[in-house]
Parts: sequence; structure tokens; C-alpha cells
Amino acid sequence: MKCTSCWKMIKPVRMLTVTHINGSYLVVPVSLLVLLGTRWEVVTRRCPGYQWHEVYKLLEDDKTCPDVDGHPHQWIIPGGTCKSVGVAGYTLGGGHSSLSRTLGLGIDSLVSMDVVLADGTVAHCSEQSHPDLFWALKGSGGTSFGVVVRFVFRLSKIPRQMAHGKISFNTLWNKPKRSNLLQRYFDFAQTMPPTLNVYSKCNGVVLEFFYSSTEANHEDGMKHIDQFLQLFKWNDFPDMREAEKVGSFWDYEVLVNLDEFDELPASVYWQSALVTEMTSESVDELVEGFGFLYISSLGGAITNYADDATAYRFRSAAFTISAMKAIILKDNVQDAHSNWASFRSKLGSSYLGAYVNYVDPYMMTNFMTEYYGPNAERLSVVKATYDPTNFWRFPQSIPLP
Repeated sequence: MKCTSCWKMIKPVRMLTVTHINGSYLVVPVSLLVLLGTRWEVVTRRCPGYQWHEVYKLLEDDKTCPDVDGHPHQWIIPGGTCKSVGVAGYTLGGGHSSLSRTLGLGIDSLVSMDVVLADGTVAHCSEQSHPDLFWALKGSGGTSFGVVVRFVFRLSKIPRQMAHGKISFNTLWNKPKRSNLLQRYFDFAQTMPPTLNVYSKCNGVVLEFFYSSTEANHEDGMKHIDQFLQLFKWNDFPDMREAEKVGSFWDYEVLVNLDEFDELPASVYWQSALVTEMTSESVDELVEGFGFLYISSLGGAITNYADDATAYRFRSAAFTISAMKAIILKDNVQDAHSNWASFRSKLGSSYLGAYVNYVDPYMMTNFMTEYYGPNAERLSVVKATYDPTNFWRFPQSIPLP
């Protein structure tokens, strides 16, 4: 099939998708989203570009998911945490979700995609059709190869009612306290069960931890959550504020409300690191250099695939660390660079690379190594196959060999 209605462009096209920060990138229209459950019925809706809160609401309202061992369940895809994150950008970069430890990355639920290539043809890619392009689109950011206009996801099941909640601490002017809290979290997350998902955010004043259990039996879920909460005994942190309840995944998304990060100043220095562990020294360095933090725990079902099974290569990472710093003057950019370099030097061999969905526009000389590592060479080969004229290009696009 070929799109011929208005395919008369004479200049290379820069095409970027919404990944995390709302408004930073152009929303590429996704004409059709298809959800496939074990019932193999098709649910479709046409729209100019899905955001994850629309998908979650669609699945929340769907009542066709069968019970599991007597417990009501709902269909779900491991999607973005912030409601404004676009389905396309999130998925093509790999897709870290608050459900990833249980269900894997967003790309692990992909069945197929339809991609408009530079010559106007539409390639249907899956494990059986154009498998090399399917591999490349799962974690490369995707926009170096064409415009994905159709996603097909296989649905998973989660309990319709889940144990979840959050705890918060006031850490204003108290960086040692912030370091102590984060170190307890990092140590615990290395051994927690895959049904428990925990992540943290800090806006420079309040440090919060969000947790949810996908155990169908709420008592089992609360046992795991209680083990986590025991890290922060009241006599150690008397200012701890706790919010717990049992509710739907939609309720949890409302509780999380990470969209405050979308309201950061336009001039913000954003960095990411995927790591296997965090030592006390590296935690101190992180807290000292950056106030705005977003840290998600990985592992669990993510590790069911090899690092070269998809373009996303960080299957062995235990955490994603995103750090942000507002830039008031242009000279402050270099200071932020120096802070991040100092932090990364403390990570040593535990540092694996940077997450393409938290794009760093200042990382130009080595972005292929940082984002893709050993998969970079194969990505360039796929690029030459499907976009030999480098039609789809931008400053950090996949280069030709």
C-alpha cells in the first residue's frame, strides 16, 4: 500500500513524538489504536493522537475481562504514568510504566505496527513481517524510520481493585534526610517481588514514594507494601504522611498525578540514567546536584528479554533516574552539565546509559552509545534499509552507516 494523496515533499522531515514533557514535541497523529485481549475481539477508536489517560479510561470502562480465581480483573497495557504522555512516543522509546515490573515494558505488549516510510509505502511490521524494522522501532524512539500510524497491543489483566498508596516527607533544606530516605528505597527495591511497583518523585521540597501491588489478594499485596513502609518507621521520620487505599488502577493514576513536571520552566536541564544499583556516595551526589527527581524501579518482568531482543537495551537496569534543573541563565547549562558528570562518575560500572524518552538535547557527540550501546550498529543497518536517503532526520536521529 502507498500513501499518494499528498506525498510530494522535497525536504527531509523532522518528526518527533510526545514522550514525557507535554508540549515539547509535535504530536504525530496515530489514526488507529487496536487492543487485543485473550478474547481476540477488536476495540478501535479513531483520534488525532492518543494520550495514555484516554487509553486507561477506555479500558477502565470495558467490562469484558473475565475474573481470575474469583477476583474481578480489567484489561490493561503497561503505559505511561503521566496522563499527558502520548502513546506513540512512549511506546517507541521502550515504555517504562508503573506496571512494568509485573507486565514488562510498553514494547513488550506490542503485536504489530503500521509505518509510513519515506517513499510513501506503508510497512506492516511484526515478528513475522519486516522483523528487523519491528525490532528497531521497539526502543529506538522510532522517528528515524517513518511515521507509525497504527499500533496493535496485546492486553494483560490486572485486578480491578488494587492495594496502592503513597507516603510523603518534607525534605526542604534537609538534603541528608533526602539521601537517607532514597537510600532505603534503593536498597529495598533490589529484592522486592515483581508484583510490587514503587517509584519516587521530589519537587525540591517534598519527597514522595508511590507504591502499588498487582496481587489479586489484597492481603498478600498489603504484606509486601507493609514491608516497604517498615523502612520508614514513625520514630525515624515522625513527619511521614501516608495515604493508603484499595482502588482501581485509574484511582492510582489520579493519586500519582505526575503532570506537575509538565509545568516546569521552559528552560530546564533534563538528564537520565539507567543504573543497576545506587551506592550511598552516588545518592548523596544526586541529591546535592539536583532538586527535581523522578526515580522508577525496573527489573521484574522487564528482565524476561535479552538486551539485544529489542532496540531498547537496558533489561538489566534496576532503576531509571531522571534529574531536572531549571536554567535561569545560559551559563547555568554548563554548571548543570558538570553536576551530572560528577554524579555519573560516582556510578561507575552500575551506569548503563541514558533513556531515549528523556531526551538530552545537549548530548550530541555520543548519543548513539548512550541510548543504544551495542545495538547502535544494527540500528544504522536498519536505517539504511528503510530510509536510505535519510529522509527522516533530526539532530539525534539514527545515522546511516
